Amino acid sequence: MELFDLITEEQRAQIINLIIQKDNRYAKMESDYDDLFYAGYAYNRRPHSYTYAIISAFTSNTKIKDMTVNEIFYGNYNKMRQPELRNNKVILHICNSDCGFKSDIFKHNCSEYNQNFDEFPIYGCIIFTKNKSGRLSGIKLKIPDHNGKFICDFSLYKSVKLVKSA
Repeated sequence: MELFDLITEEQRAQIINLIIQKDNRYAKMESDYDDLFYAGYAYNRRPHSYTYAIISAFTSNTKIKDMTVNEIFYGNYNKMRQPELRNNKVILHICNSDCGFKSDIFKHNCSEYNQNFDEFPIYGCIIFTKNKSGRLSGIKLKIPDHNGKFICDFSLYKSVKLVKSA
């Protein structure tokens, strides 16, 4: 399976640009309002606000060529939501690399869509990672098997690492 079998170059570029825009806005918000979060309360909470910012780029009004973006509901009483991107070949959820991939919706989609990779749609995750500075460091599209074990990994974006020179 190749990346172009699932999403086009244009779709990949649009998805990456939306994530980068939200990363930039989140960094600006943290810079402009550096006292917004009290550091003592931040333990284990900042990843959630960052994830919230990133996935907010994908609403039912988001335009990605030949893809639809829907909100799916899950969790206790279906109060949690996340975006789901679809085309005729793939169903994608957008996740922080720290999410754990143990949710019922993840397990269900792996079992439902990834039994046979000869049939579409296939279920996958667009996974974003942050560096130590809290900025976007990479975006990957990962495809799990029917048991939820990731078996394909496509790098969509990797930030440039700046090195100090003498």
